[in-house]
Amino acid sequence: MLWTPENFHIELTDICSAQCPFCLRSKSWVTLWNNQLFIEDITKFFDDCVLKNLTSVYLCWNLWDPIYAKDFLLIVKFFVSHNIDITISTNGFNNKKLFWEKLGSMWVTVVFWIDGISQKTHSSYRVWTDLKQVLKNAKNFIDAWGIWVWQLIVFKNNEHQIDIARKTAKKMWFSDFLLKTSREYSQNLPQPKYKIPKQWGSITSTFECKYRKNKRFYISSCWYILPCCFLWDAQFSNTLLQDKKMNIKGFSFEDIQKNAVWEKEIWNFHYWNWTNACSLNCWKTQIRPKEYIKL
Repeated sequence: MLWTPENFHIELTDICSAQCPFCLRSKSWVTLWNNQLFIEDITKFFDDCVLKNLTSVYLCWNLWDPIYAKDFLLIVKFFVSHNIDITISTNGFNNKKLFWEKLGSMWVTVVFWIDGISQKTHSSYRVWTDLKQVLKNAKNFIDAWGIWVWQLIVFKNNEHQIDIARKTAKKMWFSDFLLKTSREYSQNLPQPKYKIPKQWGSITSTFECKYRKNKRFYISSCWYILPCCFLWDAQFSNTLLQDKKMNIKGFSFEDIQKNAVWEKEIWNFHYWNWTNACSLNCWKTQIRPKEYIKL
């Protein structure tokens, strides 16, 4: 029997406006299906049995941006109506003012990924997004009294803008300003000299599943429940992760708890390059450094 979830990480869609260089969307072997979860899928799966233990939902991309889901606002409203805390992570590139005003009125937390204070620095990673439009959208959201965070991935090309970005965030009344490291670097996006200290996490010598510890599950835009988001791309080399019994369109969570065929196989999951996903992410708890800078 699997643990009773207290929170879910949900990918509402596999649509995104950006083409970030280090995103798996840029890999030739990644198939983009244009799938998404609709309000009917959410209300059917999240019945009273699941909702009674649920405290929070994280609408965050693995490869995609949740705000492009057709029923995004309806889904957010559904969870809010059940007093579930919502955190949304987005590029923020949607130019509909009413969209941001409605979202802001729901009292949710939105993390805007803004990687610079000029179009050149921002779009060097957030390719195909317009900084002026993103900041305008953030202002429309802020004016509606939402809770907002400015998150910036630090590269050599934008590290000189950290202080002015922080001041801009403060001037715009962002709630928090957060710096993060990148998963990788390149000639066009080299590693910065700026060092971000580790604020939390530790290196352990034992296996500890983060999602089990936090009583969290991951739902992909393909409608499958997976142990965690780290295993999304492991689907390409692990057919067990695509078992039809794990599909929320056809099975309730009670059914999935009984038929979670992957639970005993957790150590056998590998990424497309045959790196063991579980060992990499949970045997030694390698927390990516992050730093909150007080506004």
